[in-house]
Amino acid sequence: MSEKQTEVKKAPPVVFEPEAYLKALLHVLRFGSNGLAKDSWVEVYGWLVGKLEGADSNIVHIYDAVPIHHGKDVEVHWDADAYVRAAEFDEQLYQKAEENPTMKGFFVVGWYHSHPGLDLFLSPTDVTNHLGFQGPNPNSIAVVFDHTKIVPYKHLGFKAFRLEEPSPESDYIEVEFDKAKFTKDVVDVIYQAQAVVERVQGNQLVTPEISEVPSIFAHLVLPGATPQIDKNPPIDLDALFEKMLKSTEALIQKVLGNSIVGKLAVEMNPALEEWYSAFIPYVVSSLNKWLLVTAEKLVTTNKLVLGSVYTIAGALEKSMKSVNEWTKAQLGDSERHVKKLVESTHAKLAAGLEEKLVSHQASLSTSVDGLTQDFAKAEGQLAKLADAVASLAAQVEALQQKTTASTDSIQGIVDSIGKKVDGLEAGLKAAIQERLDAALGGLDARVTEQLAGHVQQVGKDLVGTRDAIKADLKAISDSIKKEKQDLDELAASKAIKKMQEDLHKLVK
Repeated sequence: MSEKQTEVKKAPPVVFEPEAYLKALLHVLRFGSNGLAKDSWVEVYGWLVGKLEGADSNIVHIYDAVPIHHGKDVEVHWDADAYVRAAEFDEQLYQKAEENPTMKGFFVVGWYHSHPGLDLFLSPTDVTNHLGFQGPNPNSIAVVFDHTKIVPYKHLGFKAFRLEEPSPESDYIEVEFDKAKFTKDVVDVIYQAQAVVERVQGNQLVTPEISEVPSIFAHLVLPGATPQIDKNPPIDLDALFEKMLKSTEALIQKVLGNSIVGKLAVEMNPALEEWYSAFIPYVVSSLNKWLLVTAEKLVTTNKLVLGSVYTIAGALEKSMKSVNEWTKAQLGDSERHVKKLVESTHAKLAAGLEEKLVSHQASLSTSVDGLTQDFAKAEGQLAKLADAVASLAAQVEALQQKTTASTDSIQGIVDSIGKKVDGLEAGLKAAIQERLDAALGGLDARVTEQLAGHVQQVGKDLVGTRDAIKADLKAISDSIKKEKQDLDELAASKAIKKMQEDLHKLVK
């Protein structure tokens, strides 16, 4: 892979949720980690699920990672089926959003893959792969992992990239990501998970890929059908002969010593050596031939056994796939059945609810009609009461006017009587005085004085009578004024006015 020059340009940072990052990292470590042999490392790839956020909808927020597949070497090639699966997955997300409003806006915003031990960049193949994402979505990103670049609390072992333009010859730029999500506590958990994966023998912690069917033969290692057989005997004959001769000489020397027999036996060593040289190779050669024949029989038997094992394994794998497909079909049927049951139940509930609403609406309508009629009756009664109050007010006003006129008339009469009494008093005094003067002209002074005294007394009595009449007239006048004042207060009463206003409001 050749690396193109990259540079960091200012663009809205990618928001990578730690849960999604950890899920992708575990997928990467399954096929390339410090716990695996380096020559077994292969690339992986998967989808990044999220949504576009921000005022301009240009901030990529990654909420989930979906492991898809792994390659047979250190480079992943996308085919047409991969893009079709991505489109189908987007359709599934859309359907989920129809059922769950919180999923609205989620889609495949990009992809991730790994470069185990090769650094963080986009190869020409990666650029071609990313065109299928950035063409429809200019904000799409490609995340590249390399577990060898992970430095605790300094580097998370990935970078995000985007093409400068959607073309195979385009350069790419690095896109920053929001580090605020990766607090120390979160990073502690991530590194602990990585350490656990790398410590487990055989990397047994598995992050399953989409549509992956578990295999019971995933970790089964079978020997080869034709094991290598060494046709040369693994025995050093020269060393064997030498050891046998020395052992024989030591035995003869120890048993026979320097006796005649011992000396004879020593002289027989060359003959024994010649005999050993002829007999031992024959024995070893015969034994080796037997071993070779036996090994060939074992190879033949091994081929038959391995063939049977592979046949059984293939049959079991095929059966498991069939069971998996059958289970999926059954689950699909069950899901459709449950969906229909839910829809049917929902329809029944909706119908029952609508029936109850209609019933309640009819009952409510009847109640409203009754209230309307009662209100109409009350309105009519209030109108009559208002008319009665208005009539009463009119009567009070007419009575007030009549009382005012009567009061004015009576007051005039009283004033006229007072004037007439005053005139009568003066006329009586003058007439009496005139008649007395005429009648008493010839009387003597003593009689005149007596008569004058009587006249004065009569005048005083007349004045007393006049004052009494005036006092009575004043009392009558005051009483009339008091009655008039009470009528005015009644006419101007706030209670009556308030009653009139309230009645007018109710009538309206």
